Order: sequence, then C-alpha cells, then structure tokens
Amino acid sequence: IIAAYPEELDTVAISLPMIMDNCLIQLGRTGKSEGDNTWQEYFNSEQEARNFHALLVSIRSQFTKKQVFEPCVFPWHKAVLEKGDLSERICVIARLLKDDQLIDDSIQYFADCDPWNRESLLQYSYGRMRTPKQRQMILTSVCDKGDMCRRTAIKLVDAMQLTADDYAELEKLLRFKYTDARTALIRWMMKQPDDALYDSLTRLLGDKKSEERRMAALDIIKLLADEDKRTSLITRCAQLVTAYENPTAKE
Repeated sequence: IIAAYPEELDTVAISLPMIMDNCLIQLGRTGKSEGDNTWQEYFNSEQEARNFHALLVSIRSQFTKKQVFEPCVFPWHKAVLEKGDLSERICVIARLLKDDQLIDDSIQYFADCDPWNRESLLQYSYGRMRTPKQRQMILTSVCDKGDMCRRTAIKLVDAMQLTADDYAELEKLLRFKYTDARTALIRWMMKQPDDALYDSLTRLLGDKKSEERRMAALDIIKLLADEDKRTSLITRCAQLVTAYENPTAKE
C-alpha cells in the first residue's frame, strides 16, 4: 500500500505501524547475526528491502514535523506520522542489509529514533565501526541525551584502542555536563601519554567559552596530583594552574 501511494501521507500513517513494528527492539535479536540475508526477517528479497528503504527515505524527505490526520479514513479515526516512525525503519533496514554506505547515511536519522530503544543501533549497527563515520558516531554518542545510549557508547569505547583523533573528539565532548559521560571521558583522557595529555589540558584550560571544559582540566590535574605517579607531568600542570587567570567561583 505504501509503495502504491507514497505521496499520500495519511495512507502511510495508517499502514506503517503494520510494517516492521518494534523494529528497534527486534534489532537486539536480528542485529546480532553477521550471516547473510538477515533482511529475510521482513522482506522476500534483498532488492525488495533496498526498494523499501529508498521509498522510506523519499517519504521522510516530504515533511519535517509530526503529521496528524484527523479524521482519517473513518470519521472517528486519527492517524499520526512522526519522523521517528520512518527513521527507525530506515536505520534498521540499513543494518539488515549490512550496507556500510546505507548505515553511514542512516546516522543523520538517528536523533529521530526512540531514545529508549535506539541504543540497539549503537550496539549492533554503528558499534561494528566498519567506517570512520560509524566510529565517530560511537564516540559522540558518549554524550547522547539518552542515558541508555550513553551507557552503551561508554561500554563500546572502553573496548576501543583510542587514537589521537579519537582523543581529540573526546576532548570536545567535555563541554557536556552528563556525570556518567564526564567520568568516563576524564578516565580516557588520562590514558594519554604525558605530552599529549599536557597539550589537552592546555587547550581545555584555554577555552574561554566553556567552563565545563576548564573544570574538566582542573579535575584531571587534581586526579594526577592525588595519584602522585606522573611527577614530571604534575610539575608542568602546576605551572599551568599557577598561570591561570580569573578563575570563576566554581573553578
């Protein structure tokens, strides 16, 4: 029905709940498989899956906010179509097809998805980190607004071998206030070699706009002092703190 009348959003709103219902929750089962043809969960052929994916992307481009159709078909019936209804299916189909280009493209729709269930996309789709874009998605999701997503992302990053580029991305995230994320971010930042960590601390303390980033630098320096192991770095950091001007009341 949707394929026959894609331009009729009221028809899409009525029909879509009957197709791939609860697909994010189901991804916890189907997404674990690395075998071929996982698209068979919902489709008769790979081409059918690809065609439906393209159709959903096209429909998703037709509107930017929730659509309410009342009445719809019958005088007493109301149908609702939200961006997330389409986006969740777009993201899941990309994973079932194991098409990294489609998976990368689906990242733009992630924010539309149900924050209570979308962590399955992190774990079973982007968490495979087969492309740089997927890897960056996991890093930035450490500060996702959904606590389940943050927990999943933190677990995934804990298992990663972090690179200099990864640390640069994590350093940016210290502007956020989520306690669980900040604790993990500071722990990871402290794994850097002395020179790299010193450079990070210099940048963080020099951020004139973000008190949260400056506070993160001060927290790291305090942790270094408490551990009292990296004496050369502690001495250099003490000079940074001494030279720091006009601290805020919180700092």
